[in-house]
Amino acid sequence: MTTTLVGGLAVLTLVSWRVPALRRTLSRSGATLALVFVYFGLGSLALSTEILIRFHDAIPMETETQFVSGLGHLAVGGAGAFIAWRLAAGRRPRWLLANAIALLYWALQLLILDPPWFAFQGQEQLVRTAAFALIAALAFGTVALARLTQGWRERLSA
Repeated sequence: MTTTLVGGLAVLTLVSWRVPALRRTLSRSGATLALVFVYFGLGSLALSTEILIRFHDAIPMETETQFVSGLGHLAVGGAGAFIAWRLAAGRRPRWLLANAIALLYWALQLLILDPPWFAFQGQEQLVRTAAFALIAALAFGTVALARLTQGWRERLSA
């Protein structure tokens, strides 16, 4: 599914060379898309690594397959992040806002969807709790960084 999204983004990027309105829309959303893909890739790798460490003794073949899948998701997420980052590079992206939107997107994904890979070997509650804790920590970091940045700007303008 993610490969399809990255491919679709690549096609839209190519089409946007001929459609200025699409180019503006993609460049505005580029930073958010880049962060969504980065979080996807890193999250997939973290989950597959956790599965490999915890269950390799009991089911080595399945955990190794899952880990390779996590590496593939990291590569696809990296490709999508690169394409989206290039879209955002032409503007002055607002990375803090983009990060907040990306975190909201992932929180809604976890609330609405029930990812089957979370339930691997009955660890759904552990993984779901860890995922929400990480999203909360990143959201707190985003707010703290926004406050620091705001204070820094106020001191410079005074």
